[in-house]
Amino acid sequence: MGAYDLEMTLNEMVLQDLMFPTLVIATDGQKAFNSPFLELSDFEPSYILDSSLNQLVRVAPSKADGDPVDIDVILEQAKAQLSPIVFEGEIVDANFFPITCKISCCFAQSPQPHWKLQFHLISNKSVDVVTHLPNGWAFAYKAGHYFSDAKNMPNNLALLVVNIDNFATINYRYGFSVGDKYLTAFGLRLKEKARDLGLTVRFSNARFGVLVDKLGDRSAQQAKSEMLAFCEQLCQLSVTGLEIDKRYTIIKSLSLGLCIHEPDFDNHLQLELNADTAMLRAARFSHSSYELADSKRSEQFYNRKIIIDELPQAIENNLFELRYQPQYQLHDGRLIGFEALSRWQHSQQGHVSPILFIEVAEELGMHFEFDLMVVGNVCRQINYWIQLGLDPVRVSVNISFKTLEMSTFVHRVCQILRELKCPTKFLEFEITETSDAKNLETLSENIQALVDLGIRIAIDDFGTGYSSLSLIRGYYKSIDTLKLDRSLIEDITGNQTAKRFAQHIVDLGKVLDLTILAEGVETAEQKHLLNEMGCQYAQGYFFDRPLDIVATEKLLRAQR
Repeated sequence: MGAYDLEMTLNEMVLQDLMFPTLVIATDGQKAFNSPFLELSDFEPSYILDSSLNQLVRVAPSKADGDPVDIDVILEQAKAQLSPIVFEGEIVDANFFPITCKISCCFAQSPQPHWKLQFHLISNKSVDVVTHLPNGWAFAYKAGHYFSDAKNMPNNLALLVVNIDNFATINYRYGFSVGDKYLTAFGLRLKEKARDLGLTVRFSNARFGVLVDKLGDRSAQQAKSEMLAFCEQLCQLSVTGLEIDKRYTIIKSLSLGLCIHEPDFDNHLQLELNADTAMLRAARFSHSSYELADSKRSEQFYNRKIIIDELPQAIENNLFELRYQPQYQLHDGRLIGFEALSRWQHSQQGHVSPILFIEVAEELGMHFEFDLMVVGNVCRQINYWIQLGLDPVRVSVNISFKTLEMSTFVHRVCQILRELKCPTKFLEFEITETSDAKNLETLSENIQALVDLGIRIAIDDFGTGYSSLSLIRGYYKSIDTLKLDRSLIEDITGNQTAKRFAQHIVDLGKVLDLTILAEGVETAEQKHLLNEMGCQYAQGYFFDRPLDIVATEKLLRAQR
């Protein structure tokens, strides 16, 4: 039987299986497949026919030892038994994304010796659930493949980021259903227009992208001109709007950012971040506009992207260290407490600013787990000091108001206290900015519940905003300490207005029977004046910088 006849026979066999993606391989390597397999893999038919089975299908590693299993081993096993072999594996799709499947493999001699593989989809994270376009995972794997080896890199690779301006107004005006339909229609339009450029994806919300990888046969100048012309076309097209449900014609402006690959780019993140930066520049205009990214890498955005990607794992694996800044009684210099400050030494970025990772934690909604992680670490440390025979002092922990207003917060704190058996008399929670608090009733209940547990409450950065005054007015009976913000301390020795303002806050503390702790004390003059004003406690570089655990324990021993 000739090769053509064999191919026809294989195709006839595979067409018998129209329900599940099916791949048939003859013993001489020829292949046939049905349309569900083609749809699942999204490869061109010629690629499937020309590729080895190992390029298309992976076997999941053995759970016992984690060693990879060659698909050829499975094929040989299937030859030796009558019933199908079922195993977990992956189809590597056109975007080089591994799609998890349960795979059934059987061998038959008739009409020609062959194996038949059927694929039952388990999960595919690379498809957007709203638009059914490939998503950010698909982009990351395809672009990552290009950057993994110089031989893979196509000429004139680029990324276009497309953002629909003020998309949220569609949801508010027409409802979320219309909003989803608009995203789907927009995605289909973008995919159609960009079919000759490359892969269209939906990254998130109203942010789409086109990974340009089909202009490799053009000169660099030609490719750039085509990309800019495409940007111009999209801007003009946005003016016509999109019709939804034959009821609404919705017109939205677009902000586009284009980044063309540079030889010194290390990975696809630089491509994405530079395109995002250019898109944000375009968003400054009130009409559809596009910007070409600067060829230089945007270090700020690049570093932030790394922190966003790795913070969840850092919290899960407790990769943060604590530093302890001592707090002293002003009139006699006695150590009365520490403020626990989190530090993150990243393997690549080095020291990560606490301002950055705390801000990112709140953006990602991980402030709750982060704050609880710090509470647990502090309780663990206090217990260790007790076991060493040291006399611990109170330790202050910063708690985001977003954490404090969550209904399960106090319950989780109680779990930590029970598990670690930490005496609450050594704990103080510092509350920061609360002007954006949404659940004031729960916030109030949680503050009182913490007080009932024996945990002290401090107001951090007091004197810098109306929200701090609101807290005092609403919860002063539950509060123990006001922390005078460092910005109010800087000029008290040379500015009478600053001095009077600080004095008023100290006097307010006396009226409300609250202790006052000054932050950011850096000179002997500041310390002396604060003591004269009646401020009880202070911390700052004049006394000590934040100390590592060795220096902290040395200080505790010296205070015995």
